Amino acid sequence: MRDLSDATFLIPVRIESPHRLRNLELNTRYLRHHFNTNILIGEEGPPYCAADSSVLRTPGVVVIRLPILNPDLFWRTRATNRLVYFSSTPYAASLDADVLFLPQQYAKAYQLLKTNMADAVYPFAMPTKRIPRHLHVHLFRTCDLRPFYQFPNSNDAVATGGCLFFDVARFRHYGVENERIVGWGPEDIERDVRLRRLGARIRRAPGPLFHLEHRRGRTSRTVHEFSRVNENECARIASLEPTDLAAEVLTWPWIGRPL
Repeated sequence: MRDLSDATFLIPVRIESPHRLRNLELNTRYLRHHFNTNILIGEEGPPYCAADSSVLRTPGVVVIRLPILNPDLFWRTRATNRLVYFSSTPYAASLDADVLFLPQQYAKAYQLLKTNMADAVYPFAMPTKRIPRHLHVHLFRTCDLRPFYQFPNSNDAVATGGCLFFDVARFRHYGVENERIVGWGPEDIERDVRLRRLGARIRRAPGPLFHLEHRRGRTSRTVHEFSRVNENECARIASLEPTDLAAEVLTWPWIGRPL
């Protein structure tokens, strides 16, 4: 078991289907199997489901109940910021409930932060490999992703979402998540652009992203009433000069109050 005791995995979630809960349980079991670490789950609700799960009631796992601020969409940026505030370790990783990596990918990302070789690290540098639902039971039992490494890539792009390891103090300095982006959208693209323009050292660890397939509910749809607003915010951030962007980040209301 690898020691990541000074890091916390932050998993924001709204459980809109049994698939999402099962994936969260699988993810938590996988992390606890491979690492001595901390897991902080922030669940938007009611209804709340995570705290009642026997799989999630285990040492090192804390479930925080967050209020629903938008009944139609999961406000992921806001939920993540709350978890950053509650975390007490110098390093953290914002992690989607449905995303996994080989143990050495997590360890490499953590090592790059620990040795001050980066401010933020994606624990993957390859496209996504999807794990169909009928194989989730086997993965839950074995906690072994190696058989899925040979699966074909589901696309050609390398994502900027799914998981990001970061130095917590520096991430707060760079503005944490942009809460003007509501719902699933280009929040990961905006964050990547903003951190790079502010001078953050961003690196990638080798390996693919493994995605646990699941049904996408109404609150996690990717096209919704805020889609255009989110895209415009992403474009606006990208258009700012670094000095202007740094000055604006200091005015963001979630920076001046507890996240």
